[in-house]
Amino acid sequence: MLIEKYKPTSLSDIVGQDSAIHDLRNWANSWSKPNKAGKIRPSTKSVFIYGPPGTGKTSSAHALANDFGWEVLEVNASDERNAKEIKRIIGHAIYFKPWNTRTLIIIDEIDSMERGGLRALEDLIEDSVNPIILICNDAYGVNRLTEYFKTNSLQINFKRLRKESLRLIGNLIEKNENIHIDNLDKLVEYGDARYLINNINIPIIQKKTTDNIYSAVHDIFAGKWDGDISDVDLEFVWKVVKYNIYDFYDDIHGMSVAEFLESVDRVMDYTYRNYRGKGSYVYWSFLINILKLMPPHQKSKLIEIPKSFNDVRNGRISEPNITDDIKLLAKVIHCSTSKTYRMLKQFPALKKFALDEKPVVVQNTNNVKSSRTLFEF
Repeated sequence: MLIEKYKPTSLSDIVGQDSAIHDLRNWANSWSKPNKAGKIRPSTKSVFIYGPPGTGKTSSAHALANDFGWEVLEVNASDERNAKEIKRIIGHAIYFKPWNTRTLIIIDEIDSMERGGLRALEDLIEDSVNPIILICNDAYGVNRLTEYFKTNSLQINFKRLRKESLRLIGNLIEKNENIHIDNLDKLVEYGDARYLINNINIPIIQKKTTDNIYSAVHDIFAGKWDGDISDVDLEFVWKVVKYNIYDFYDDIHGMSVAEFLESVDRVMDYTYRNYRGKGSYVYWSFLINILKLMPPHQKSKLIEIPKSFNDVRNGRISEPNITDDIKLLAKVIHCSTSKTYRMLKQFPALKKFALDEKPVVVQNTNNVKSSRTLFEF
């Protein structure tokens, strides 16, 4: 996906935040360079980064670690909110420094942490032998709860990105991907780089060919995929993999195919909910690594891409009327009818247990409605 492909790998890649990047780099240098006495005494143990979404806060933290060769421990404070959880997750990194480097502790969405968790974090920061970056969208959300972060953390404001900065990103993508972004002027209005990149995925995805999809899925099932997503839509590849996987494997990494899919989907659902959805580097990198580690297939069959998959890919599906066979299947598996329908879309192999095909309505790119079936071949 583009959000991963154009993820900054160095602070020099961050656009529109020159002052913030300057301060962040100077702070990191204080953790790396000895003073005149030959000792390393950082200016502050922690940095408090705040600013609107999509301005490069988390990306800058990871780019900083990459520039300085630091390891990274990232925590989302909306998940680990209380004192006990915070101590359990980052306690080891507070007191132990890796050999010849540092561990950068990144705590995102700090404004969602409970008061007890914040108090515990203050004590941990005082004892830390590693640098800590605290991130949130609202500086006042934390400051209302504790005065510590006002006086003991370096505060760095990431401002909303200017249109000119976002246009540079858009122009770079246009050049590299050989496309034209018709609505670029509108996309830069929001001052959000993540929003910009996520919303120019669609025209690029439509250029991907079916041959590339077949080739990627073939390599995945052969256990030799290199993780290159430059010419495929990764989300669509995953759908095709799930559709065909039962025909190629009896088990995967010691699990049944069903257990494997359930485990992967559970982790993807967690990352989707906790790491800003499908635009997240965590979300897509997890899926890429899972597919790269797929073992060679145990059975052989032709890879199938149902026609309906391409209909959904190029248009938009609306919920169908719940038919009698969906209701019947829902009773058999003890689920609601709406959940049963969503399961049928996610696991098309379940069609074997349904009596009839499921009618849906597809809205194609020409805005012409046509009646099709979800499991049409």
